[in-house]
Amino acid sequence: MCQPKIFLLAAGYHKQAQRPFSLWSFSNGKSILDWQTHAFEKALPGNQVNIVVGYDYQKILANHPYLNFSYVLDWEKSNALQSFLSVINDFSSPTLVMYGDTVFYPETLTRLIGMEGDAVVVIDSVWKQRFSGRSQKDIAIAETLNIHPYGEVEYTGLVKFSPKVMNWISDHRDSAAHSNRNFIDLINDIRDAGFNVAAYDVIGAWSEMNEPNDLVHFILGNKAETLRRIRPQLKKSEICDQITCTQQDWKNNPSLIIKRVQAQFEGQRLIVRSSYFEEDSWETSNAGVFESILDIDCNDTHTMRKAIEHVFLSYGNPCAHAQVLIQPFISNVAMSGVIFTCDLFTGAPYYIINYDDVSGRPDSITSGQKSDLRTAIIFRRNIDAVHKIDSRLVKLIEAAKELEQILGYNKLDIEFAIDKENQMYIFQVRPIAVKHDAHQINEKQLALFLQSAWQHFKKWQKKSPSILGDDTIFSGMTDWNPAEIIGNRPNPLAVSLYHYLITEDIWARQRAEYGYRDVRPAPLVHNFCSQPYVDCRASINSLIPSSLPEEVALRLANVYLDILKDNHQLHDKVELDVVFTIWVPTFRQDAEIRFKNRNISTQDIDILEQALKKLTARALVRLNEDTSSIKCLSERFVEVMGSHLDPVDKAYQLIADCRRFGTLAFAHAARAGFVAVALLKSFIQKGTLSQKRMLEFQASVSTVAGDFQNALDDHSVSVDVLIKQFGHLRPGTYDVNQTAYWENPDFYFDRQRPRMTQHTSCDGLVFTKHEREGFQAFLDALPTEIKVDEFIRYLSQAIQAREKTKFEFSRNLSVALDLLIQYGKEVLGLTREEVGYLTFDDIKALKIGQLDEKLIPKFVQLRKTDSVEKHLAKLPGLICCENDFFGYEQEKSQANFITRLSVVAELIFIKANQNEPLDGKIVVIPSADPGFDWLFSHNIAGLITQYGGANSHMAIRCAELGIPAAIGIGDKQYDSLQNGRMILDCHKGRFEYV
Repeated sequence: MCQPKIFLLAAGYHKQAQRPFSLWSFSNGKSILDWQTHAFEKALPGNQVNIVVGYDYQKILANHPYLNFSYVLDWEKSNALQSFLSVINDFSSPTLVMYGDTVFYPETLTRLIGMEGDAVVVIDSVWKQRFSGRSQKDIAIAETLNIHPYGEVEYTGLVKFSPKVMNWISDHRDSAAHSNRNFIDLINDIRDAGFNVAAYDVIGAWSEMNEPNDLVHFILGNKAETLRRIRPQLKKSEICDQITCTQQDWKNNPSLIIKRVQAQFEGQRLIVRSSYFEEDSWETSNAGVFESILDIDCNDTHTMRKAIEHVFLSYGNPCAHAQVLIQPFISNVAMSGVIFTCDLFTGAPYYIINYDDVSGRPDSITSGQKSDLRTAIIFRRNIDAVHKIDSRLVKLIEAAKELEQILGYNKLDIEFAIDKENQMYIFQVRPIAVKHDAHQINEKQLALFLQSAWQHFKKWQKKSPSILGDDTIFSGMTDWNPAEIIGNRPNPLAVSLYHYLITEDIWARQRAEYGYRDVRPAPLVHNFCSQPYVDCRASINSLIPSSLPEEVALRLANVYLDILKDNHQLHDKVELDVVFTIWVPTFRQDAEIRFKNRNISTQDIDILEQALKKLTARALVRLNEDTSSIKCLSERFVEVMGSHLDPVDKAYQLIADCRRFGTLAFAHAARAGFVAVALLKSFIQKGTLSQKRMLEFQASVSTVAGDFQNALDDHSVSVDVLIKQFGHLRPGTYDVNQTAYWENPDFYFDRQRPRMTQHTSCDGLVFTKHEREGFQAFLDALPTEIKVDEFIRYLSQAIQAREKTKFEFSRNLSVALDLLIQYGKEVLGLTREEVGYLTFDDIKALKIGQLDEKLIPKFVQLRKTDSVEKHLAKLPGLICCENDFFGYEQEKSQANFITRLSVVAELIFIKANQNEPLDGKIVVIPSADPGFDWLFSHNIAGLITQYGGANSHMAIRCAELGIPAAIGIGDKQYDSLQNGRMILDCHKGRFEYV
């Protein structure tokens, strides 16, 4: 048979993407044109494809210079039929014409070529239900025609004409090319002229580029179709034998289906899986919603029937074509789980593997019945990093890459298992059911960002003259906790303000004044891919007493780093469980345990103990002196706000004063607060205090947060007064995008809700004789003359001072952010979000005229693009080696459980502009920032935070109010949380769904 001429009509363009249809790409970078030409090459090897182009044709030519093109001069005014007629000049050959925005399987084209008829039209009889969630808009624009015996069908844009019909088209070319005529009209005319028009019904097995959901269905089909399609091509994994049956088949003759299953799988254990098209949509995932029944005896007819019926019932009201899938059950499982071939939320190029290598179940991940689950994250371009995580995963990634290659699609959700003989099984392949349109991903650029971050890490491994230690590691939650305070993906303004106010100099200056080593000018926080990390070596050095001999300090620095490297879960507890920063009564026994089998001698411990005693004794008497500048800050605030300075100048002055008078005092107060809480905990360990008595003491201390609660309860205090006093607070102290309390007073100052129970003042708490004797014994061991009552006052004042100084300095910072928003909007033409891409250096330069305001929008756009791209990088909470930039296992943090209470309640996540009622709920927030104090004006049942330490603000507040809380649960556990009913049991140290 004569090979047909092939015309691909690609002169138009994709209106949403503003690019030629032919360059509309799959997620693996392959274009529609790549798919089409590949399909034709498989169906008709060696046949030339004539591509009819128009819009932006240079891009198509540049991407595919080896193909044959025909240009339509008047493409803007031409429809598909007119484009075809304008380029065709051979009317003597069989001709195949296809729209440029459609795709078909090669086997469809092969079958079409072999069909008889003067014209063969490819149609779709199930066009209205071709894919889940097809919109009415898309259905309305479908090209339809009536063909016997199908009735109304959709024309797929693919047709084959015989030479006889082509001659007829040549004779009627002028009338066919009329502006109102299209291919449907031409096909009807051919049929009316007496030609034999045959129909080839593809029954949904095609796609056009109107909706991404359509494309996904085309690529993958439902579960059973996908597995059946890819099974013969797999070399890296295996798909078990399968039988599928439709709802209609089951309804007509269930006994026949069961006999067929028993004949094929005689004597085997089976699994009945859901395989419904609604599982596989682009925009929503119903994975796990529909039932699968495991480990069924093939010979047990009753159980088999019940299992199949149960799966069909889980669909609700399924259509006749709904299917179930029956396969052998894998029983000797060594590992099972799910691998995502991109980041679920952003689409970034990572393999993310959630797996269970303990339970032996094939469905522990997908069923939600969690045991000891693990999560590995590997950058696609550096998969060698997987070897140090778990070498067994190499086989899995190879299998995933093979599936991507077969499907031509790299955003997959793959359910797998590996048995004890190391055989890889694929249970299911689904599209990632999340839109990633908001994220522009350049995999090559992301690789360069990671390479640059790795080089920065490598550079800082060198020894520094002012810092001891052979090497360093970096943590997002150590010391000043940048992940908690500014977030793990902060905007440039937050980063620059935190740097200027705290991590550039203030952090180290405070410690040097306190009696620790002076590590200046070392910065505390570094940025890897615009994500903040603490230099743990610098941090540890800054917590070593300055009076120690250099050789002892060096040994301590290296040992502390080794302890942290060996115990990653302690990276947010360095000051509690890694470094000894003060002397407590249990120091000696703690030191012997911590330094066991380490390079620290008994003499070293003796020297350290004496140094810590002197430092601790000094800490008990220096608080007022260290925090005295905070009064100046309050006075200066009034002066600045009463001045006639422009908004940007006021903002600069407020921030400069904040550093000069505020953050150093706060750093001292925070250190004192840490000392106080650490001492209280040591008294519990020593037996001086009980846990209950410590909580009673903390609750009795009058604080800013308590003042806020009392002011809310006092209805004689107007909302205007509340705003004046507390309106500057915001959840996220450094984040310009977080609304301050004054911006939403109806919510933050809501007086209609039940209040938390308030506690007595400090004067009402009297320590027992036993407790006071324990305090005296502690003081006797120190080189100090202070009395027990003075010590008790110190404990109370230290807890108060931390909150008070934070409250005062955050007023300057919050009002400065308000002024920058105003300046950005009125002068620079920036939105609030765009203001977040300024830096403090910009503000200084604008103030003194070094920077032209006209350049700011360009700077903002460049920084925004840079930040968005870099924030796609996935990095671990603790970076210990170069490989960690390209692959790591997500660590499970040890949460800090506050109180010994237990509660069962619904979980709720705090969102921007929260309006949902919180009463009686366990509330989830990202950080333990004081800006979330408004939560305590609602009757919450419990609190969970992603970040935060045992001594964080929220930990103290929950202890005061008797609210069960899990503070600092870490990324892994936080990411696994979802709405539902949960038990938070602080006594047993657990939280889980019920």
